[in-house]
Order: sequence, then C-alpha cells, then structure tokens
Amino acid sequence: MTHGLPVAIAAALIITTPAATPRAEISLTGFGNTNKSLVFIVFIVDDCPPWRQPEEKFTTSQHLHHLNATCGFDNLAPMSGMPSPTPRRTHVPSWAIRLRSDRRRRRVVVAAAGALVLATTALGMGSSLYGPPAPIYGTGPAPITPFSHGHLPGRWTNLEPWAGQPPALMVATTVTDPLGTTAYLAWFRRERTEIGLYPGSSTPAPSGASRGPETVPTAGRNRLIALFNGGFYPQDAPAGFFAHRTLYHPMVDGLATLVTTASGSVDVVAWRAGRRPSATVSIARQNLQLLVDGGRPTFATSEPSVWGPTLHGSPTVWRSGVGVDAHGNLIYVAAPNQTAASLAQIFVHAHAIRAMELDINPAWPTFVLFHSPGARGLQLFDQNPSAWSTRYFSVGKKDFFGVYLRTRPGVTTLPF
Repeated sequence: MTHGLPVAIAAALIITTPAATPRAEISLTGFGNTNKSLVFIVFIVDDCPPWRQPEEKFTTSQHLHHLNATCGFDNLAPMSGMPSPTPRRTHVPSWAIRLRSDRRRRRVVVAAAGALVLATTALGMGSSLYGPPAPIYGTGPAPITPFSHGHLPGRWTNLEPWAGQPPALMVATTVTDPLGTTAYLAWFRRERTEIGLYPGSSTPAPSGASRGPETVPTAGRNRLIALFNGGFYPQDAPAGFFAHRTLYHPMVDGLATLVTTASGSVDVVAWRAGRRPSATVSIARQNLQLLVDGGRPTFATSEPSVWGPTLHGSPTVWRSGVGVDAHGNLIYVAAPNQTAASLAQIFVHAHAIRAMELDINPAWPTFVLFHSPGARGLQLFDQNPSAWSTRYFSVGKKDFFGVYLRTRPGVTTLPF
C-alpha cells in the first residue's frame, strides 16, 4: 500500500474523479522549475492508445476542459477557483499532458510535489487511482497510418472491458484500397497476456507425442480473451513447431517464427537458434520467411510464388499474419483480397517492426474475441464468411493460438 501512496496524493492534488468515471492510472515522471512556474507531467490512462503529443501545454484553467472534451471522462471536478468544465464524452486515446500551476497555488504545489517526487523516486513505481497499487504497462497501440486512398483508419477499441485495465486486447479496422477492402487488426498488451499454441488433428503432423485436446482447453477459459488461426499444413511449408515442452517438428534456421518465453516476452524473428528451442521458450511456430523486417516489407514480398498456394491460383486471397511493435506487443492482421506485399503494408501502417504470414485462403483466417469472461459472448471479429466463432471449440485439422490474461507478471501458466 505504501508504494501507491505518493502517486495517490498527486492524483488528489490535480484532479478529483467520481466513482463512476473510467479507471485511470497515473505516474509522476518528473518536474522542473520553468519560467518560475512548476511543471510536472501526469499520464492519464484510459482504454485507448496514446497518440496525443506529450508536449502540449495547458494552463490549470484549461486542462480539465481538455480532459473532459477529449479523454472520454465525464465529470472531472475542477480545483478550487477553476471554472467547471462542460461534460462531454468522446472516444479518443489515452495521452500525456503537461500541466502548469498558476502562481497563486505555486507554494502549496511545490512543497507537496517536492515531497512526492522524493517518495516516488525512492519507491520507483506509481499506483492506480482505484484499488491496490498497479504499475503502468507502457503505451497502447500507435494510431494506424492512413492509406493513400483517403479512407481514415478506425480507432483502436477495447471490446473486452471485463478483462480489466489497462486493456489487454484492442482491435481496429482499416480500409486498405479504393475498393473499400477492410483489414481487421488486433493488438495484445505484452505485460497482460500470454499466448498458447495448440495442435489440430493434422497440424502438426500426427506423431506419438501428446497433442492435448486439439481444441480449446477447458482449464483457463475464465481468462481466455482471444483465439486466432495458426499457419500452413506441414506438407505445404515444412517448418518448426514447438509447444508445451514438445518439439513436434524441428526448427529451421532462417524461417519466420512467432516465439514466446516463460518470462512473458513475445517476438517475431528469423530463427537462428538451432533445431530445438532452449528451455526458456514456451512456444515457437514457424511459417515461411519474414514478411516485414525493420519496419519495412521484405524483398521477398515482391515474389508471389513464395507465400503459399492460393485458392484457384488467385493472386489476392484472404491472408493473415502476426507481428510485433517496437514495445514487444503482438499485432494480428487478417484481411481479404491481399497479396503478401499488401499484407506487409498493413503491418507497416500498424507500426509493426517485424511480421510473418500465417494461414491464407478463405477457409482459414479466424479471429475470435469474447464479450464476457468464461469464453462467453463469442464474436468472429474478422468477419470472414468462411469462418465461424466456435471453430476452435471442437476438434479441427489445423493448429491455433489462444491468448489468455496473465495471472502473474513474468510467469507463464498456459493450460493444455
């Protein structure tokens, strides 16, 4: 409790929020004396990504108006002597603002903030405005860069408020071409999620190794937040497959690999670690080569023949993939009418630094989320007419991924 006390004091000095307002988390990151006015930075975390510029300056008489008008809060109470803001509610990202005290309050705030910074520096952590102390897990997803055809991308949205704050999963759509093709994107907060990989009846290839239930495990469904498709059949693209301490297919150096570790990290890499993953690896699923590397499409995306056989030989089909952003958060994409090159561009617009292709063709791309805990309130988010929301709740041929709320920081506990 003492860890959260200094930041709770800061919240009381700056804003007073009624119980009905959305949960916010704050972190005092620094202060200085600029032009004889105290300056300190407060991060307000809502259920949207931060893409507001952190260097905007507001006087104390302005900042509550800005909070109510653009941050999705309803009635943040003003400090004494400050005009009451007009309540509004819009859906925009969390952000950081710089607040400047006026001279009439300078002495009180300087004294309080000085003690606060000393305590916060010593303790090294912030706190939630409500409930027990909770750390801030970095920023949310960056805004999707618009495509050149003029359609504005959708905003990242939290469709699973039951999963708590900060949001573990956020989703968005964006139009990728002048014809109106819609891509479906999902972003997973690394610190709050863990990813399981589950065999189907045919992928990986049958062997004597335990395959688990070949469907969504019963254990862990109370913290299940998403399901999505795996990769190719092994006969279509030989690749490594490692899950639940079992090596179903040896890893192949150079292939694109979704890999997670027991400590909670997730990455998409060109594999260079030999035929068997180390003991620190939780899952490793390979499929073809990297689609995006260094934030740019790879040269191979210009060669259609290396990205898998398509239905009726069509160059554009449903395609899916996963990538990571610069903060190590996972990004999933599925969209119809895509080539490998256009799928890579979606990842670039979503600010992935590396990405790989997963399954393709109409039958396979599937992304399911849940509007209620306990794997209830299923929604097929990607709106693929050839997929269905209950697909992974019965035995199927292909492997799939399950994403769960993490129970303990730095510890992976995947059901099987």
